[in-house]
Amino acid sequence: MGRFLVGKTPARIAVVLGLPIYQLAAGAKIYKFKRLPMAHEVEYELTADYPDGLAYNPPHSSTDYPPGAPYVQQWRIVNKMGIPVDEPGALSLKAGEVFPYSWIAR
Repeated sequence: MGRFLVGKTPARIAVVLGLPIYQLAAGAKIYKFKRLPMAHEVEYELTADYPDGLAYNPPHSSTDYPPGAPYVQQWRIVNKMGIPVDEPGALSLKAGEVFPYSWIAR
């Protein structure tokens, strides 16, 4: 789903994902899975505009996690499931750097 992050800084990525902006203020580290997760390893949580898979309602929802973008799908990795990631190939973005398309294409 990295295509939704292309051209965005860590601060903008936080907005798209519905995270507090300060959470990625210093930058972000982005990993690729070594394989696609299997159905029993993840739970579908709708799109990022439904924080934690629930409709956002200001009086009842956490203001720390505002709605993200409606076009970004979100999944929760089931507890204790180990989905291997490519650690040496991780992308480290500093604050203000943009997510490059070339990282997805390789």
